[in-house]
Amino acid sequence: MPDLLKGNWIKKTTTVEKTMDEELNINAGRSLNFSGKFHKSPSPMMIIDIADDCYIKEANNASLEYLGFGRDGIIGKDLSKLLLGQNYTEERCLLIKSQFLTGSVKLEFKDVSGRDKNVEIFSVPIFYENEYFDLVMLNDLTLEMRDSKLRSAINEISQATNITENLFELYEKVHGIVSGLMPAKNFYIALVDNERGMISFPYFVDEIDAPEGAVTFAEEPINGKTLTGYIIKKQEPLLLDRNDFTNLERLGIVELIGGDSEEWMGVPLKNMRGELIGVIVVQRYDDTTRYYDQIDVDTLNFVSHQIAMAIELKKREETLKFSEAKYRSLIENLSDIIYTFDLKGHLTYVSSAVRKYGYSPEELIGKKLDYLVHEDDILKFKQHTIDLLKGNFHPVTIKIYHKDRRVLHFQTTNSVFEDNGKRQINGVLTDITDRIMMENDLKSSEHKLLEANQSKDRFFSILAHDLKSPFTGILGFSEFLITEIGDLSADEISEFAEKINSSAKAILELLNNLLDWSRIQTNRLKFVPDRVEVDAILHNVNSILLPLTYEKEIELILEVEEGLAVLADKDMLETVIRNLISNSIKFTPRNGSIIVTADKVGDMVEFSISDSGVGMSKETMSKLFRMNEFVTTVGTENEKGTGLGLLLCYEFIKRHGGLLEVESREGEGSTFSFSIPLYKL
Repeated sequence: MPDLLKGNWIKKTTTVEKTMDEELNINAGRSLNFSGKFHKSPSPMMIIDIADDCYIKEANNASLEYLGFGRDGIIGKDLSKLLLGQNYTEERCLLIKSQFLTGSVKLEFKDVSGRDKNVEIFSVPIFYENEYFDLVMLNDLTLEMRDSKLRSAINEISQATNITENLFELYEKVHGIVSGLMPAKNFYIALVDNERGMISFPYFVDEIDAPEGAVTFAEEPINGKTLTGYIIKKQEPLLLDRNDFTNLERLGIVELIGGDSEEWMGVPLKNMRGELIGVIVVQRYDDTTRYYDQIDVDTLNFVSHQIAMAIELKKREETLKFSEAKYRSLIENLSDIIYTFDLKGHLTYVSSAVRKYGYSPEELIGKKLDYLVHEDDILKFKQHTIDLLKGNFHPVTIKIYHKDRRVLHFQTTNSVFEDNGKRQINGVLTDITDRIMMENDLKSSEHKLLEANQSKDRFFSILAHDLKSPFTGILGFSEFLITEIGDLSADEISEFAEKINSSAKAILELLNNLLDWSRIQTNRLKFVPDRVEVDAILHNVNSILLPLTYEKEIELILEVEEGLAVLADKDMLETVIRNLISNSIKFTPRNGSIIVTADKVGDMVEFSISDSGVGMSKETMSKLFRMNEFVTTVGTENEKGTGLGLLLCYEFIKRHGGLLEVESREGEGSTFSFSIPLYKL
């Protein structure tokens, strides 16, 4: 190995390189146990010779598993050719070598399954088997890049609504965005028309059924036995292969039509109200395209909500454009309210079209325009008339009263004419109330969409922060154990293990709560109400939380009428009560008390969880059930929570038709309460 690399080792001071040095003892004087530690390391590592075309001298098991190749497929190979594949060039290889010498290099490559992966490669020089090589560590960036692509896709779909001219262009844009996330050579969008009981296919791209390019396919009945109809019926994402096709056809559930595909993946399109508006589908015909998997299902399902909102917004926009074209046509044909008035503002003629607004022409002739025009627009209309007399012809929008005094929006186009030597104003009033309302609805929808995106970004940011802390603890303690375990006592090792276990439990709790929350948000969490004994639920929760109350010497008092039963989903109700009591334990100091009651009030059972804890401010209470706030606070003895518990309780109670409420004062404790329907025979 050239002296340049030896000198480069002295210059490099990155954290990763120090970690590699400390973990593997790679310096020349500390290499006795290098081979064993190298192969046992959970981090993907290789020993390569940069000077010899990045020749791979050795690779540990973690790197074999990560790359998906067998040992024979890696040892002796050129690392740059292995990762770059068909994209390999001598220039790129030289670039990678130069980046190795200065620190690290980031690459995107395809694993053996054909799925894209992202990796950052760090290298440090080592002296191995009496020769100089480079030790490289592969840091997987795939999840990070996948999340970045998803966020980018969501933003691109939102922007597509504004930059496309029509629905077909939007579908083309969506197709391109989905193609950036997964193979989507065969892709179509189906829309549901519940009133007509039909499914339309406004955008269909398929190498077998539509080889000429994107087309619009014929409609089919919703209740037809097609895979699209099956998705609409199930209202959940499905990934099907040949075996699934055979079973569904054998059971008489579907009748296969079209090309003979290897895999078919469909995801329902649901709007912000949770209503199904259609289906988005990708499919694969041969082995030249990689297989789909659950990651693809989750990815397509994630962007489907944004796609559904974009389609609905574009539909409204096209309806608005059609409405504008229609009103222009009406103005040209003078089919709206035609009227004339003199320079004093008195109406001299009104057409019969005014009858649909509650007036008769006879009652308006002779009256001043002030009788019809809204007081806010009288000065505007008078100024418009003055401009008109000066030769400035332009339409103006004004508000006019209906006979029942409803306020309507009109656009008027006027002109000056003479009648018996007297100048008068002739005009055509066009009702644009619907257009104004649609514009307001569109603005409101765009605002809600922006707020939803901002809330999601905030939510993901806080989640990432809450996940980072326990992972940092696990990595820190585990790395310390790896390097110092020989100098630690059994008690010290046990203490570190307990801390690692505690951090892992925190991550598991957060992920479980996140999974439940996401499932209820997407209507994938089944709600199964049945008869539930309240005392049985409370005693079960008490037995689970007993170690926590015992540890903090907190008295947990359960007051419930024997035999009291509610109509509820047992798992959801138990989760709510367990989370609320756990929350009270967290914020109640030692020797405190928690009182749980369940009282029958009419047709409902009112639950209450009160504690003698630290309480909270009004500002904190106002943020408790908001996704974009996501409140997390340590307990009286530094207990950590996920921040999702109360959000989950709030959603579960909403699912039961109730409302979770809180009363609290700082220093005086808190009371959470909610109602569940009483079970009736």
